Amino acid sequence: MISTPSEHYQKTVQVIFDDEEVANIAVAMASTFVAQASEDGIILSICQTTPPVIVGSPEDQRHVYENITSVKAKVLARFSLSRKRARELISILSQGLEAFEALEGTRSGI
Repeated sequence: MISTPSEHYQKTVQVIFDDEEVANIAVAMASTFVAQASEDGIILSICQTTPPVIVGSPEDQRHVYENITSVKAKVLARFSLSRKRARELISILSQGLEAFEALEGTRSGI
């Protein structure tokens, strides 16, 4: 739902997604999030990072691991959010997380 404020009233309208259009969008695993404050609001970058493949003996692996200084991130999307929309996103994510945890609790018998 979207709430659209006006000087005199607030109206809520339903947002409808085209199922076919949504089905054709690839789903990527997001693993890194970067939020930057700007004059207009918050810039949210959603990225995917993949750890490097480390092979060799345990000693070789430890040496490679200790010398990793950075991992490249693939930016999946960037969004500019007003303060109000950022708070709305936090609320929606919190609700989604609660629903996910309730589902997981049901599956694992917790």
